[in-house]
Amino acid sequence: NNLFIINTRYVIINVTFLNAASNNNNNNITPEKLFEKWLVTNGGQIDDMELYNFPEKNNRRGWRTLKHREKGSLNILLPTDLIMSTDYFINEYDTLQEFVNDWPIHNIGIKQDPHLLFPLGMLIERVNGKSSKWFPYFNIANNDTFKYMPVHPDSNINLMSLPTIDQKWILQVRQIIINNFHYIETLKNNYNGKYSTLFHALKNYFSMNPKVRLDIYTRTYLLFFSHGAYG
Repeated sequence: NNLFIINTRYVIINVTFLNAASNNNNNNITPEKLFEKWLVTNGGQIDDMELYNFPEKNNRRGWRTLKHREKGSLNILLPTDLIMSTDYFINEYDTLQEFVNDWPIHNIGIKQDPHLLFPLGMLIERVNGKSSKWFPYFNIANNDTFKYMPVHPDSNINLMSLPTIDQKWILQVRQIIINNFHYIETLKNNYNGKYSTLFHALKNYFSMNPKVRLDIYTRTYLLFFSHGAYG
């Protein structure tokens, strides 16, 4: 099933932002500015908004307005072409859905993650770098510190310091990530096989060592669940 269905041409983002005067005269093109330019070039409309790291919020990044506006006013319009969806990934990679459906053949006894397809599509786009349509989006997420989150399989956090219910949830998510990772690893044997198109789409990924692959997949999976597919 699709994660969401969009029937309109534009997605309306209508939220409240902090008001700030623009005094940034730096001509350097940052990943944030490239992302804003990418949105506009591809049909997005940004009404005096900019991405900004808020010092008072531990430098968390968000949109800020450069002019006074009423609460609830229209701020950003995005065409649906700039919204990732399962349909987009399935249309781009014709064997992706079939690969997901083949899970029982390769992972007998392991319950399939219902979210396997979307993060896998994101992974393909992410590792293809500048050749991907979505490069400006992934470029602004490259510094996200997901590796230090408890659910990252390589995290060194002491789980014993957490409540039992949290320990259980963290271990479950780690196992889901690892199961997905090992299933995706089966594509390494598909250079000329049934899923050769997926192998070639991930050839940059498979050229990395396994530890790096696990880290990139994990960060992509967590991006999907944080501010990726869900905004």
